[in-house]
This record gives sequence, C-alpha cells and structure tokens, in this order.
Amino acid sequence: MEEKQLDTLLKQLQERPIPSLPSNISQNVWREIRIRQSQKKTWWDFLPQCFFTQRILSAGLAIACVVGIGSGIFLAEVSQSNRARGALDLQVFLSAPPDLPSTLLAQSL
Repeated sequence: MEEKQLDTLLKQLQERPIPSLPSNISQNVWREIRIRQSQKKTWWDFLPQCFFTQRILSAGLAIACVVGIGSGIFLAEVSQSNRARGALDLQVFLSAPPDLPSTLLAQSL
C-alpha cells in the first residue's frame, strides 16, 4: 500500500464520528459479571489452570529426559556386562553353572 492511500484512509477514519455507547452499558457489564460468577465451576474447569503451567510442563519434560537417559545408560551397562560375561565364559565359576547337567536337571524339577 502506498503512503498516499494510507493517508487518505487514515483521514477517512478520523472523520468518522465516534459511535455512542448505549445508556445501559454499565448495567449490562455488571449483569454479565454476576452471571459469570454465579455459574458453578467443577474441578474439570480448574484442571488446565493447575497442570498446564509453564513450570509444571518444564519440570515434567526434565523428569522425562532424566528417566529416559538414565534408563538408557543403565540398560546399555547391563547389556555390556552380559556380553562381557558371555565372551569370557565365566559362568563355569558360578555356584550353579547353567551349562552343567546337574543344574539343568535341578531346573527341570
């Protein structure tokens, strides 16, 4: 839009008379306030205000990241230790080695 067009539109808007408010505007406003206050609110109405605040959503995101990263690290360590035990074949030194026939018989009973 060009400046001249904008200036003409602004002048036209400036020349318009300001609309007058209805005489009962304050009564209408107070009536609306009373109506809204009288409407009963349930716990469902307050739920978004309580749980969807920025602090609570940020804390939930931080907790989810910590739990996710922590469980990933833990599972990687467990998997790595299981692979190391399997590669070294150290199960023979257990009190009940899983490969001995006596252990297999005891498990089947």
